[in-house]
Amino acid sequence: MRPFDAELAPGAEIIDAYFAYLLTSQSKTHGAVFVAEHDGRLVGYVCLFGQVPPEGTDEIDRPHSYVADLYVCPDFRRQAIGARLLEEAEQFARRLGVDRIELKVLAANRHARRFYRRHGYQDRTVIASKCLMPACAEGDLPPEK
Repeated sequence: MRPFDAELAPGAEIIDAYFAYLLTSQSKTHGAVFVAEHDGRLVGYVCLFGQVPPEGTDEIDRPHSYVADLYVCPDFRRQAIGARLLEEAEQFARRLGVDRIELKVLAANRHARRFYRRHGYQDRTVIASKCLMPACAEGDLPPEK
């Protein structure tokens, strides 16, 4: 199976640093991590950054919440676990008093995009990219010099 984005580092290589980043960021923003378990096994989670300041100077100066990551193990998908996790994150964001929640999803991840649309999420900004070197288009970046 081809990855959704060949420019992203492989999960096994970044998992420790990525998880530390998620926990630190959710803590700094008064966020939360919600988990789904089945028979004592972790089968899914959502990480919410609670009160995130606006990124640009052209945005209204009020915080929003950010779904940093939502994952459900493949064997447990299509059982509404993701929907329940997302709803928990949204309820938490409402309790924080924010009026908007955002997330990013890879353009090639059609299933995730369809899931979020079903739950009321709409495109707000679109980031476009263009590979300038043949290696980029093939998913291989040249070695650093």
